[in-house]
Amino acid sequence: MHGSMSVDSDNDSQTSKGSRAISSALVYKKGEASITSCVINLSKTILGSGMLGLPYAYAQTGHVLGTLLMIFAAASSLFALHFLSECALREKLPASFYSGASKALPKFTIVIDAAVAIKCFGVATSY
Repeated sequence: MHGSMSVDSDNDSQTSKGSRAISSALVYKKGEASITSCVINLSKTILGSGMLGLPYAYAQTGHVLGTLLMIFAAASSLFALHFLSECALREKLPASFYSGASKALPKFTIVIDAAVAIKCFGVATSY
């Protein structure tokens, strides 16, 4: 019985040493993500939702309407992202939705913040 306790305590000490080594290897400084980790994280987000929802939506609409809707969605996204990047380039850094909204529509900054919050909540709960 005493021998089994020493084996367990040896395993516990080895496990704690191993977990300390892993946890120390995963410690990052705040605000210092690599470009590779950012690309992988965004790719997982974009590809994950598309791979789950797009085939179902395409099957429900058919080939012709599905293709037209995808072209429309791509053009709309391109249009919106182009204007967002133009606004960000004209803003003082760091640019944000709030700073852009306060210059474009100062009376509706709260509405725009609420829309962004609802969108983030929807994305978080959809997974």
